[in-house]
Amino acid sequence: MVKDGRTVGALKRYLVEGKEKAMTKTWLNYLQGYNDRSRSVTKNSGGMTAITEESRLLLEEEGRARQLMTGRKKRNTAGNKRKALNQIPDYMRKHRRIALEKSRGKEISNKDDLERRAVLDEAVHETEREPG
Repeated sequence: MVKDGRTVGALKRYLVEGKEKAMTKTWLNYLQGYNDRSRSVTKNSGGMTAITEESRLLLEEEGRARQLMTGRKKRNTAGNKRKALNQIPDYMRKHRRIALEKSRGKEISNKDDLERRAVLDEAVHETEREPG
């Protein structure tokens, strides 16, 4: 049995979210608390020269930890396979073919215009899929 509520919360977070995410979240919480003090010193004293190098490095680390938590900088989460350059995924190729077939009877006769339209449609589709 554990008597402390914080310990129970930390264990629950560790078990639910996994080791990496739980530890990153704990590290980020520490950095936020520490960097709040550093930010107030920089605002009052006039810049980054007023804080120590350790504080500056911890400020930089907070940004890296946030990126790690949100997953913005993840390369390829599906294993270690690297995506080949200039390779169009199958679903995009299919989408482009559908766009070509749809516009067959229309007045646009230039194949380049049709492909541009398909690429623009894909971009609109991608932005609609993005969260936020």
